Amino acid sequence: MNFPSWPSLLLVDVEGNGANPPDLVEVAALPVRDGQPDTTTAGAWLIKPPNPVTPFAARVHGLTTQVLDGKPGWEEIKD
Repeated sequence: MNFPSWPSLLLVDVEGNGANPPDLVEVAALPVRDGQPDTTTAGAWLIKPPNPVTPFAARVHGLTTQVLDGKPGWEEIKD
C-alpha cells in the first residue's frame, strides 16, 4: 500500500451509558497520518453522564457511574 498517498484521517470512538438516547461516557480520538497512527496527538476523555450507566453498558466497556463520578460533564469539555 502507498501510505503516503492516504489522506489524513481521524478515528473516533465513543462509549455511552446505555440509555436511549445514550449519554456519552467516553470519547477517544486517534489521528492517522501517512497511513500510520499518531499516538503523540491521540486523546481520550472520560465524561460524567447526566444519567447513570446501565449495568449492560458497564459490562460492555467497564465504565460505571461510580468510576465516572467526579469526571467533568460534556458541557465542561466539549470545546
